[in-house]
Amino acid sequence: MHEHQQDHLTPDDLDALLSESSAAPVSLHLESCRDCRELLEAERTLVGLLDEMPRFDPAPGFGDRVMARVNVPDPFALRALRTLRGKVAVSRRSLVFATSLVVVLVATMGGSVAWSLANQEFFAAVGTSVAGEAARWFWLGLQALASNLVEQPWYEDALNVVGTPARLALFSGMASLLYLSGVLALRRLMALPTQRVAHAQF
Repeated sequence: MHEHQQDHLTPDDLDALLSESSAAPVSLHLESCRDCRELLEAERTLVGLLDEMPRFDPAPGFGDRVMARVNVPDPFALRALRTLRGKVAVSRRSLVFATSLVVVLVATMGGSVAWSLANQEFFAAVGTSVAGEAARWFWLGLQALASNLVEQPWYEDALNVVGTPARLALFSGMASLLYLSGVLALRRLMALPTQRVAHAQF
């Protein structure tokens, strides 16, 4: 706890005094500080006035009346499904067409699953071929990137700057130091303040 002989009471100290759960140093400071006594009396008066104010409750059925006036639009998928269901149920021909469509879709999906299970070797070969082609394209892209980097006009200068192991170690150390400084600065900025704020005087 802060030394209350030189600092004024904080809002937490005032709350503790109002709830009669304050510590001894707070009470000792209050005896010697006229400003804090006046502030405590003002807070006590304010709390008393707030306690005397009437409390208003919403009228019965208020929530139901508000929700009855809220217009929540239906999602597009539900509206489309209701519209489709209404159109299908209009005539026997629509019902037959919808049933046929569902049967065709189910049969197509079942045939696709059965063919896939019967030709697993084909899919394994295709997967291996695709993976090999992807790896080849990756290495080609990496080689092109390296060639493009070597052809840059600043490449020779950069290579001369870090050409020796000592220079490379120096630049690596500087980069690591800059990175660590950035991490520490970010951690300090994100840390919660631990210092208690003195109560403002009005």
